[in-house]
Amino acid sequence: MRRRRTTAQEEDTEITPLLREDSQDKRGEFRTANAEPCEELPYSARLSAEPRQEFRFILLGGNECAKHDARNIILRKNEAQQRIHSRVCEMKEGWVNGRLVSVVNSPSFWMVHLASYFFFNRRLETIKNELQSGISMVFPGPHAFLLVVEAGRDTNKERYLLKAIKSEFGKEAIDYTIVLFISDSQPNYSQISRKSIVKKCGGRYHVLLRNNERSVEELFEEVVEMANKNRCKFFVPSPYEQFMKINFESWEKKKQMEFFKGIEKKLREELNNSKLRERDLQKELETSRENERKLREEQDDSRLRERDLQKELKTFKEERDHFKRRESELQKELETSRENERKLREKQDDSYVRLRELQKELDVLRIRKPEESSMMDDVEDGGAGIENEEQTSGATPVRRGSKEIILPDLSENLRNV
Repeated sequence: MRRRRTTAQEEDTEITPLLREDSQDKRGEFRTANAEPCEELPYSARLSAEPRQEFRFILLGGNECAKHDARNIILRKNEAQQRIHSRVCEMKEGWVNGRLVSVVNSPSFWMVHLASYFFFNRRLETIKNELQSGISMVFPGPHAFLLVVEAGRDTNKERYLLKAIKSEFGKEAIDYTIVLFISDSQPNYSQISRKSIVKKCGGRYHVLLRNNERSVEELFEEVVEMANKNRCKFFVPSPYEQFMKINFESWEKKKQMEFFKGIEKKLREELNNSKLRERDLQKELETSRENERKLREEQDDSRLRERDLQKELKTFKEERDHFKRRESELQKELETSRENERKLREKQDDSYVRLRELQKELDVLRIRKPEESSMMDDVEDGGAGIENEEQTSGATPVRRGSKEIILPDLSENLRNV
């Protein structure tokens, strides 16, 4: 017994880290029966997870619908229930919050055949063989037997199943058994704790809610707590206990070697990919630096061009201002010239008017010239009278030959012109 406890302490390293890992990783999302089913990962994908991060369960009970719901809730699947119930153990597995969870569903007819003493004795050997087959599916052993019961619909026949397991595998098998109640809402826990099947399992039970993520995590925590109280981290049938002591270590080392080889392969691939990415990034960096250099040169050229354009623009502005000032001056000169032209035209018009008047006066004088000639003859005859007239009129005498002719004074008329 002391050797067994020592072995259990040495091996009790598998389940305890799971609770700590679960508290650190809450990225997994619980799904109800109406949710999308999660994929079962291939073996190569399982190598990416820690090999010790796993749970192995065997479902017991006579309610096939309740067991089907329990498996779907634990594995976060949405698989339809088969119409024809299997008469052998079936295993399903999937990833739940980074852990590989394996669930073996045992046949429901076991509990029916165990309900009477006659069938109980006849079916014990068959159940033992079939249950050992189910245990072998979750090698090296299940972490827990889950006796599934629909809350409020237990038939009390589950005690026959517990009796058969205890009879064939000993009391230690009951120490790894938890009564799992399936419910849509919170049940009456005080009534559940008083049920006989719960008492036979040492008071261990768990309520798995269909719409509550936390209930699945709490189930894992209770399994860890139960394993810590037992002498081994998972159940091993007594006939195989010595065999497991000899072979489990080699199996575990082999599994770890496979895991580490997978990790090494993955790390090498990541290293190669990292080198390729580094080379690509180096090329991109060089290209980026070259583009940056060209852009800087273009920017410098652009600045020089901008400075030249600023100078040209300044010159153009100065010339424009000069032209505007010159235009303003010319405009003023033009207005002055137009004003002078207007005044000259007015003077010219006045001159034309005065010239016409003078022309008229000249025409009048030309008409009067013959008359003056006749007057000169009269003057010769009356010189004395003319002299007197000259003195009175101020006319200028003109000498023609030996005679003087007095012409009318036109100086006044010319002055007026």
